[in-house]
Amino acid sequence: MWERLTDGTYIPNVFVKTGHDGFTPGVPRCSTPTTPASAEVRKAITADYFLPNQDVPNSLLNYYFSAAGGTVEVDFAFYASDPRLMAWAKQLKIDGIGKQYLATAADGDVYWASGAFSVARTSEHCWAVKDNYDFNPDKPTNIPFIGNWGMQFFGNAKEFTVRSSGCLFD
Repeated sequence: MWERLTDGTYIPNVFVKTGHDGFTPGVPRCSTPTTPASAEVRKAITADYFLPNQDVPNSLLNYYFSAAGGTVEVDFAFYASDPRLMAWAKQLKIDGIGKQYLATAADGDVYWASGAFSVARTSEHCWAVKDNYDFNPDKPTNIPFIGNWGMQFFGNAKEFTVRSSGCLFD
C-alpha cells in the first residue's frame, strides 16, 4: 500500500500514520508506484535516522550502541542487492503481510546487518522490510551475539526498529 504525496511521489503506507488499518479511504490503489519518494522525503517522514547504502552492518551496530532507539530507515538498495533475499522475496504473495527471512552467511552484509527479519510484498515490484534490532537471544541468529544483548540489558545500548522499502524493476 502506498500513499501519494502532494509532489506526486509515493511512500509506503507502513511508514505513515493514517488513522486507518489497511488501505486509506479515498486514496487510489495502484499496482506499482510511478515515482519513488526521494531519500529526503522518506527521511523527513519515516525515521529518526536515515542510513544510506554504505557500511550498513557497522552503521547499525554503532547506532545500537548510541542508545538512541527509535526507527532507522535503511536504503532499500542495501536489501535489493542481495540476490538470495530477492529471489525469496519474489516468491511472496502480494498481500503486505510480513514473512520471516532467516539470513545466512550466503547473504553477506544482509546477514551481519539484520539476521532474521520480516519482508512483505506490497505490490508486484515492491517490498517492505522490518526488523527489531535488539540482539535478544530469542532468535537463533542472535545467539552468537548475546554479549551485545547484555550491553542493552545494562543500558549501554538500545534496541530500535529498522525499516526499509522500495521497488525493484528487472
